[in-house]
Amino acid sequence: MKHAALVRATDRLKGLDVLVSFSGGKDSWIVLDLAVTYAKRVEAFTMELVSGLRVFDRQIELAEARYGLKVRRYPHWLRARYFGFGTFCFERTAPELTLSDIQNVARADAGIKTIATGIRKRDSMFRARSRRFMDAGEMLSPLWDWTTFDCVAYLKIHKIPLPPSDGRPSTGIGLTSEAVLWLHDQYPDDYALFLKTFPFAGAIVERRTAYGIGPRYDGAAQAQASTQAEG
Repeated sequence: MKHAALVRATDRLKGLDVLVSFSGGKDSWIVLDLAVTYAKRVEAFTMELVSGLRVFDRQIELAEARYGLKVRRYPHWLRARYFGFGTFCFERTAPELTLSDIQNVARADAGIKTIATGIRKRDSMFRARSRRFMDAGEMLSPLWDWTTFDCVAYLKIHKIPLPPSDGRPSTGIGLTSEAVLWLHDQYPDDYALFLKTFPFAGAIVERRTAYGIGPRYDGAAQAQASTQAEG
């Protein structure tokens, strides 16, 4: 990886109290690792769309064990929006929540203002626009100018296993076709639990069965990638 990119990232964290937004993805793993190494004080939080998914919980547990900290858990802000719109579920009433609402609660619980995220300028426009908060000291993005190669190289050097992924550049447990099919194929118990909250997400699997629309995940590539990251 580029030495200059690493230096810029560490300089942004040195001597600060930071609250790491940890999703269990590769970028948030790097931010947490850098923060624990270079920041003055570190707390962490995560957002859950569905509680109890083992593929997600495993990443949280690994991080807590590796760094000796507690990752606070909050409901994902999109959960209320999906409920309100009846997205893959029966429409239901839920408290109006925004990303800022969750972040502010996490700040109050941790007693830290600055949130460190894994957002990079190559991410989606929605994620990257969070950079507008950085000048106010509310957000910090140490990996802003990192490439995917930089991220994978860092994980390999520091022996952090590549997290499970549905193969997209920016992944997570959500209501995308890729995420639902990945859960169904790779983590059937988690998929069954996911359907208890979003019962109509099963239509994505049925569409693939009927029309062949959507990827299939056999696990071989995933296992190989994880082994290479650990090596």
